[in-house]
Amino acid sequence: MERLVDRLRELLEQLRALGYHPFQVKQIIEDTLGKTDLESLSGQEQEQLAKALEEYVKFALKCRSVRR
Repeated sequence: MERLVDRLRELLEQLRALGYHPFQVKQIIEDTLGKTDLESLSGQEQEQLAKALEEYVKFALKCRSVRR
């Protein structure tokens, strides 16, 4: 479970580094889980969020490579 929390932090940081604004990240979380409170996530919700964030990171990286 601790590894998953670390992974979520890493993915959130990657999104910010890729140019996502905090309000966009918050909206991604809300769209995925229906809430934005990350402190009370179940293990299943953490996994669901990690998968969604990974897809957004992949998409952002793909967009960056196309722009160049």
